[in-house]
Amino acid sequence: MNPSLADARFALGVYYYHGFLNYEKALEELAIAERARPSDFEIAFYKAAIQRRQGRWPEAIANMTRAIELEPRIGSFIADFANTHIFLRDYDATEGLLDRALTVDPGSEDAMGGKARIAIARDGDVPGATRLLRRRFDLVSDRTAAAGLALQLPWPAMLDPAMRDAMTTVSWSPEQGEKAAFFISKMQLYHLLTDQQRARAYADSAAKLLAERIRDRPDEALHHSLMATAQAVLGNRGGAYGAIDKAMALHPLSLDAYGAIDHLERRVFIEMMFGDLEAATTLLERLLAMPGNVSRNHLRLSPWYAPLRGHPRYQRLIS
Repeated sequence: MNPSLADARFALGVYYYHGFLNYEKALEELAIAERARPSDFEIAFYKAAIQRRQGRWPEAIANMTRAIELEPRIGSFIADFANTHIFLRDYDATEGLLDRALTVDPGSEDAMGGKARIAIARDGDVPGATRLLRRRFDLVSDRTAAAGLALQLPWPAMLDPAMRDAMTTVSWSPEQGEKAAFFISKMQLYHLLTDQQRARAYADSAAKLLAERIRDRPDEALHHSLMATAQAVLGNRGGAYGAIDKAMALHPLSLDAYGAIDHLERRVFIEMMFGDLEAATTLLERLLAMPGNVSRNHLRLSPWYAPLRGHPRYQRLIS
C-alpha cells in the first residue's frame, strides 16, 4: 500500500473513533493502515484505546503493550496504559508502568497523579498521596497552572495548605480550559470543604454556562452530566435527575466502557445529595463490580462519600 494511503486510512480511523464513536469502522480503517505500517506504534495504541472503550480489556492491554514496545520513549503513552490497569484494579502493574513513565519523563504530571491515585486505592495512604500531589504541584512554575492541576484531584490535594490556598484563590483564565468545567471543579472543591455557599455560587455560574452549551450542542453528553451535578448542588432535584438521565442515554456504558462510567459516578453524587443512600450504595456496588476508578479505600477515606458514613449497606460494602 502507498504510505500516503496508509496515512489517510489512519486518519479515517481516528476520525471514526473521535468523531462518531463508530468503533468497528475505526478498527477496520486502522487494520488497513496497519497492513502497510505494521510497526507503527500509534496505530497499535489507537486500536487499544478503542478496544478499551469497547470493554475488550485483554485485547486493549495486548495492543498497548505492543505500542510501548514499538515506542518506549513517550511517557504520556505509558501513563495512559497505566490508566487501563487502574481500571482493572491491578495496582502493582499500574505502579510499574508509572515508574517507567517517570523514568522516561521525570516531570510527567499524569504519572505523578496516577501514583497518588494508587497510593489511596491500593494502600489507603492519604498522606503519601498528598505528598505526591504536592511534588507534582511544586514542579509547575506557573502557579495558575499548578492550581488547575491540583483541582483535578481536589481531595486529597486540599489537605496540603499550599495547594488548598492555590485552589481556592485561582480564578478562571483561558489556560484553565473550558470555563464551565472549571467552575464545576471549584464547586466540587468547596463542597468537599463544606462551604456550601461558595459551592452553590460556582454551581450557579456553571449551570448558566452549561445551559448555553446544551443549546448549542444538545447531543454532547458531558454538558448534561456536568449540569446534573450543578443542579444537585443547587438543590434542583428534577433538573439533576433529568440531566443525568439524558447524559446516560446519550453516552451509555454499552457504548463506552471506559468513558461513560463518569456519568454513573456523578449519579452516585446526585443520589447522595438528595438523601437516597440505598440507591447510592446500589450504584457503588455496581461500580465496584466492573472495571473503573472506584476503590474500597477511596470510598472509605474520601469526604466525598461522607453522607453514606454509618449507612449499614455502605459500611458492609467498604469493610
